[in-house]
Amino acid sequence: MGIPLDTEFGTNCSRCFPAGETPKHGYISIAGIIALGGWQERFGPPPNRIFAVTQVSGCQWSGVMNSPNGYITYHADDSGSYVVVGPYPGVYAFRGGNATRCKTYFVNQNPSAGVFSGGVARVLFLSGNTGNAAELQTVADLINHDTKDPAKADFLPVDETHLMAQFCNQKEATNILVKIDLDEL
Repeated sequence: MGIPLDTEFGTNCSRCFPAGETPKHGYISIAGIIALGGWQERFGPPPNRIFAVTQVSGCQWSGVMNSPNGYITYHADDSGSYVVVGPYPGVYAFRGGNATRCKTYFVNQNPSAGVFSGGVARVLFLSGNTGNAAELQTVADLINHDTKDPAKADFLPVDETHLMAQFCNQKEATNILVKIDLDEL
């Protein structure tokens, strides 16, 4: 199972996309969050993985985490954009914002004190009208989160213009890292 190229478009988010080209679905990749001494089992492990999000209104996409009350949100408005990850009500594993509208790279600025620390997030929209669709589909086809499959792939945000694609296969003892320049997609 891979991450599909999104051919379904949502409600226009004119702040971030041309008319008729707003993707209904997206992905938020989180990496580098660590649990601290105030962490409790009910919070779940640090959410270092890719989350699928769906447009819930104009320029807001949300998804759910494994816990029944967990959530992840990307929002862009006239004051800027932000990503929030809450694995449990009132507990934040990740809160990153920026005054730049439609920003897609975030550093964890305000997690719950003593519970989680560190981390970066990258918002990714794989739309048929964004960049080179064939290249994006090739990358999307490699992403796999099926825990029964020994082959794994993930996107890890590096900085504002780069992602690291990691491809692993436990059975064959393979671990390949590929740095992707997002400006060239």
